[in-house]
Amino acid sequence: MIRIPTEKLIDFKDKNPELELKSSEPVFVWGCYCFVYGYSIFANPYRNVEGDGDLFNVWLEGWNYAKELTKDEPAPKD
Repeated sequence: MIRIPTEKLIDFKDKNPELELKSSEPVFVWGCYCFVYGYSIFANPYRNVEGDGDLFNVWLEGWNYAKELTKDEPAPKD
């Protein structure tokens, strides 16, 4: 399992409180976790929901951020 530096996610969350949802789950960090733990981008709950505005883009930024953080990590061993 590829792991991303948790402290970077916490720093981002602390510096961007506007990303908090009603459930207290930040969209950006959720996007990171989805990438790290292998959730399909098509399973994203913010996809095609007009009422969420730009949340899908924020989620995708998290997805891409995690991808960038882990690009130099060794592939996980099965």
